[in-house]
Amino acid sequence: MNQIESFENNGLNFTVIKPYFVQMQTKTVDAEIILQRLFRRENIIFNRIVMAIKTNDRAQSTMLASELIKIRILKRNLCVTLELMYHYNISYSQ
Repeated sequence: MNQIESFENNGLNFTVIKPYFVQMQTKTVDAEIILQRLFRRENIIFNRIVMAIKTNDRAQSTMLASELIKIRILKRNLCVTLELMYHYNISYSQ
């Protein structure tokens, strides 16, 4: 049972297997880089959506909006993961 950690974040409960989580904490920098890339990709897609709306291309704007939603979900999940990793590092480094 000590290999399972439970975390609470904004009312959501997360259960994480400890060895996997400890292995992941070394990849915090990689996760931050991915998050930065997602922010850049989100901006690019948002600008393309604006251009598609200006040219009345509904099919293109709908497709891009779908991709934008996927990126925002990925960003949210990655932010939650990073927050858990930081919390774990602070809790167990003291």
